[in-house]
Amino acid sequence: MVPGAKKPDDLIISASPSCIIEPIAKRLGVNFMATEYDREYGVYLNNMMYAKEKAKYIVDHGFPVIDNFYSDSLADTPLALCAEKAHLVTNKASTVVDWPDLDAETMEKVKKKIDTGWNIHLKEEK
Repeated sequence: MVPGAKKPDDLIISASPSCIIEPIAKRLGVNFMATEYDREYGVYLNNMMYAKEKAKYIVDHGFPVIDNFYSDSLADTPLALCAEKAHLVTNKASTVVDWPDLDAETMEKVKKKIDTGWNIHLKEEK
C-alpha cells in the first residue's frame, strides 16, 4: 500500500460538533465520529469526544490498531498512545512532528489540556 493512501477504516474523531465534521468527512470519503449536537436547541446530545473519550470510543467499537494518528492537540495523548505511530500537527497545520516523549514537562502540558474543569470529560465509568 502506498504510504498516506486512504484506507477503508480511516476515521476522523473529533470533539467538534458533528454538523461541522460530517461535511468534511464526506468530502474526504472517510468515516467520522464527533460530538452530537442539536443545532435547533444549541445543546450537545452525548458525551463530548474529547481526550480519553476518543480512546474509549476506539476501544469500545473494536477498531483495528491505529497505524498513523494525527492531532493538533496534546489533549489527544490518550488516543496517541493507542497508535503505532503518532504525529503532532503544529504551526497552524504547516508542520508535522513525531508525538513528543511523555516526560514530566510534557505530562504537565497534557494534564492542563485535558483538565477543562468539565466533569463530563473526566468522569470514570463504573
